[in-house]
Amino acid sequence: MDIELRHCRALIALAEQQGIARAAKALGVAQSTLSEALFSLERVVGFAITERTPGSGATLTRQASALLPHARRLLQVADETMAFARGLQPQRSFAIGASESVGTYVLPDVLERLRETWPALIVQVRTGLCAELRQLVSAGRLQAAITIGPSIDQAVPPDQTLLQLTRSRLALFRAPGTTEPALVPGLPAPAICVPDPEGALNALLSTWLRHLGVPATLHSAGSVEAVKRRVASGGELGALPRYAVDAELAQGELVEVATSQPLPAMMLEVTALDGAAIEEPLAGLLDELRRIRL
Repeated sequence: MDIELRHCRALIALAEQQGIARAAKALGVAQSTLSEALFSLERVVGFAITERTPGSGATLTRQASALLPHARRLLQVADETMAFARGLQPQRSFAIGASESVGTYVLPDVLERLRETWPALIVQVRTGLCAELRQLVSAGRLQAAITIGPSIDQAVPPDQTLLQLTRSRLALFRAPGTTEPALVPGLPAPAICVPDPEGALNALLSTWLRHLGVPATLHSAGSVEAVKRRVASGGELGALPRYAVDAELAQGELVEVATSQPLPAMMLEVTALDGAAIEEPLAGLLDELRRIRL
């Protein structure tokens, strides 16, 4: 039997955290998993790894403490070996389309995490309107289009498959210092600024307002940043996916409007050609997008 990396991680975590529960939490594993790793290490080395002293939890024995420098060195060599192996990976590349808000506020962090696994990865991201991006997928110029929806069936080309990845909240907001609007059935609301007059956000918001019985005019500003500027100047409300305006809301540059009924949810979606195999690293990108909370 040999010492494994899991043995080293368990040993180091217990030394640093001074307790089974804290060590398990630091490693992101169950206490039973950590305990099993320590018992397994004891069987390998032939001596006790932990001991209990009055008033404290499990700590390392003297012999186990002597192993620590060697365990740290093993983990360091393993990390260096993995980093070297990743450097030997063939260069991978793919081209995707993304709607403006997705390309600006969602993809950068996700691609950064993806490059931890694929250091030589080259990703070409083209931003544009949903219909335009899906046409480029049909033409074979993009492998996939990542957009914000939900889309209606007619918006998806017949040669493509649509998958929903994760939900996104919608935010309705105003400039600080302006009056909080009352969205009352039968009374007109202030004009609401949106990026695209034909986008999914416009359709969702229009349907929601009709359901409330609140007349409102939607204005298109042409881009996400233009919506923020127009709202900040006062007089209009704005509507965007929550992730696109999180920073401004947190800093008080814009103020979220309270609503009597929940705003509709949006969906992060991907379309790709029917029957096309979605392989790594694009598959990894989509997995990352499924895991995020927007």
